[in-house]
Amino acid sequence: MPRWTGPPVTANHVTILRIVLLPVPCAMVLYAPVGWHWWAIVLFAGLGFTDMLDGWMARRWGGSVLGALLDPVADKVFMAAALVLCFGLDLVHPAVLALMVFRDFVITSLRSAMSLRGRHVKTSILAKLKTAVQMGGVAMVYIVYRLPDDGRVLPLLGAIAGLYLAFAVWRRVATHEFRPLVWVPACMALLAFLIRVFTGPSLAQDVYWGIVVAFTVASAVDYFGVTGAVLLRGSGRRLDDLGRILWSVVAGIGLPWFMVERPETAPLCIVLLATEFTSGAVDNLRCHEGFLPYRWVYPLRAAVLAAGGWLVLTLAHDGRPWSPAFWGTFALAGLMLLWTVLDFVVARNLIWGEEATETEQAKGVVGR
Repeated sequence: MPRWTGPPVTANHVTILRIVLLPVPCAMVLYAPVGWHWWAIVLFAGLGFTDMLDGWMARRWGGSVLGALLDPVADKVFMAAALVLCFGLDLVHPAVLALMVFRDFVITSLRSAMSLRGRHVKTSILAKLKTAVQMGGVAMVYIVYRLPDDGRVLPLLGAIAGLYLAFAVWRRVATHEFRPLVWVPACMALLAFLIRVFTGPSLAQDVYWGIVVAFTVASAVDYFGVTGAVLLRGSGRRLDDLGRILWSVVAGIGLPWFMVERPETAPLCIVLLATEFTSGAVDNLRCHEGFLPYRWVYPLRAAVLAAGGWLVLTLAHDGRPWSPAFWGTFALAGLMLLWTVLDFVVARNLIWGEEATETEQAKGVVGR
């Protein structure tokens, strides 16, 4: 009788499913009646829980290089989709959206630049906390938006804070370990409750976004502190650096700006963000392993995104899906998706083949 080695659905399947389905709740918020918004949030929350599921499956039945690459990408796309949901509901300033997306692209480029110089950048605790604070902050903003009345929102926020703190205490007693990644989010949940106790809905949302932005900027400064001296003193790779910086600006600032100009294309822009984050992850791996891409790849990628976006902006639009601008964005997203698939084909030996690095080592190649 054959031995059972694990379920037919792997952690990688769950991660890929999360990435693929993330545009769906965005489309529900933008295109469906208001009554569908709660269903969109339920779907979005369910996709968020799959992050814990695929992590548990990878620990239980073993991970892979592909999973180590895609898991941080899925987190970044998840956060971008959450911001798009908030943008669709007019809950976030476009500058905050651009800042948070741009930060992730810049850090992706910095990781490749450091690998080109034989250096490795570990994901810091601050960067991991940044992800937790961003996700929690967006959740708090939405809860306050949907439940502005004190009589309904305060018990809910109090219950969330109480449960999170109880879990942190239980884990501390059970393991005798102090985990910042458990205690800091628990304290942030308590802080979110106290902020809403002493402030109104509008001010509370502003404070939440302020905390999110502070952690985002602090984690970026932390990365710059680690990489700045090496990149400024290094030589011979400046053209590679400039190409990736150009790509970071176009993808990290250009795509959010494009969503502001054409909000009806936001779900397709999520697809574009997913393709670019994934391409950046594969680039991190290639640079880390010394299989360098051509110098012109990322300047060309930036040029295609910029030219495609400009062409779409010239097309007719009426603020609703199925306009010429919508289909133009659809074509651009399809093109960039095919290009990213080609990235995987080129790097297949590093991901699946004999040259693939160890899974634990691959986890540190792509950061948050």
